Amino acid sequence: MPEIDALYIGGGFPETHLERLSANEVFRGSLRSAVEAGLPVYAECGGLMFLCRGIRKGKNFFPWWGVSFRDCSWDKSPQGHGYTLMECVGPNPFFPDRNDHPWT
Repeated sequence: MPEIDALYIGGGFPETHLERLSANEVFRGSLRSAVEAGLPVYAECGGLMFLCRGIRKGKNFFPWWGVSFRDCSWDKSPQGHGYTLMECVGPNPFFPDRNDHPWT
């Protein structure tokens, strides 16, 4: 993996390439190591899915980055669409810690 200052993972449909992405252990491992070493990551939609431990499709489980402690699942119909209110619970390069909010 090249040396980078931060990583942006946009949306998309990584679930359409489950086998191929899951099989690339060198790529997954190098990026997981970089994130664990402090590489800032901003991800959205499909990028957030790729940060999960893995994705389930039917009876199969495909390991992904494992940066997040969550799993994803591929269902017959879309699930969980919409926005979610999140709270920052620790220091990061993008948003203030919950104790630093001007409105608290």
